[in-house]
Amino acid sequence: MSESFVVRLAAPADAHTIAWHRARMFRDMGDVPPNLFEAELLLRQIIEWAQAERLDRIILHASDEARSLYERLGFRREQREMRLALDSAP
Repeated sequence: MSESFVVRLAAPADAHTIAWHRARMFRDMGDVPPNLFEAELLLRQIIEWAQAERLDRIILHASDEARSLYERLGFRREQREMRLALDSAP
């Protein structure tokens, strides 16, 4: 084993890296649509930016195909719009 690698238990701070690698693994196997993985990463960046800017919500119009992604990230359906209250974002 290379001396540049250290084996240790994962910590909560490792969650994003682990999720990224796991999603890539499933995407490479063909089980995750390629654009869904990138869309989630982009949305997480947008949510982080909006929180840093102290915005209180994000409102968007969701396609049926993307609705489950938005819901997984904390958006709630209101009529045809999806809303995310940033004080409750994951």
